[in-house]
Amino acid sequence: MDFFRALNAEVLKLRRTLALAMVFVCPLLIVALQFMIQFDRLGRPNPGNPPQWDQLIRNIAGLWVVLMLPLYLTLETALLGALEHSESQWRNLFTLPVARSAIYFSKLIVATVMLAVSHLALAGGIYLSGKLLALRDPRAYTAGFPLAMAFSMLGTIFVLALLIVVLHHAISLHWHSFTVATGAGISATVINFIVVNSKYGIYYPWSLPVQPLSPQGVQGHSLIYSCTGALIVAALSSWHFSRRDVS
Repeated sequence: MDFFRALNAEVLKLRRTLALAMVFVCPLLIVALQFMIQFDRLGRPNPGNPPQWDQLIRNIAGLWVVLMLPLYLTLETALLGALEHSESQWRNLFTLPVARSAIYFSKLIVATVMLAVSHLALAGGIYLSGKLLALRDPRAYTAGFPLAMAFSMLGTIFVLALLIVVLHHAISLHWHSFTVATGAGISATVINFIVVNSKYGIYYPWSLPVQPLSPQGVQGHSLIYSCTGALIVAALSSWHFSRRDVS
């Protein structure tokens, strides 16, 4: 019951916050960017072969995992932590008869669900942009929308991003400074540009979501690595969160 009370409180606190708005703004911004690129291409005298759904899905997913996803998770977890860090709300929160582990995992579940909703918004944006682009060039996106492909790719990216969610969640709750939380995410994203194509990319958490778009595809251990790593980090972080002094 502690967990459900804490989860309900987290949902109520999200109302009219920037964190909730970013759930839809960030994925739709990527969709809008790719839409403008394709719209410009289809308007040229010789646009070449008309794009189809698989190309649009891969292009948008590529922009999402490389440019937006790491920074999006950094921002969302930092904003969730900032809800309590501001004005030392932890003191008031810990006076309530609710287990600290319930507070920790309720925030983690909220961050994970927000990522899932963002992927649903991304899928909806892909479908809508394809239909609008088809009005500009009737030869484009003539086949039916490949729902299975879209959800398979976005679902795989979601699972591969779980370890990143837990890591950023732990950072945002441990350090009071918003700058530390965002700085860690930006640094990890920059390092990812160097590591992603190296032999260490299959172990670097921020490189894992790129795998579905690589020629090699998803490595066999990556899904297990992401899920197992997320569980281990969440357990250790929750243990530390429950025992340390939080002001």
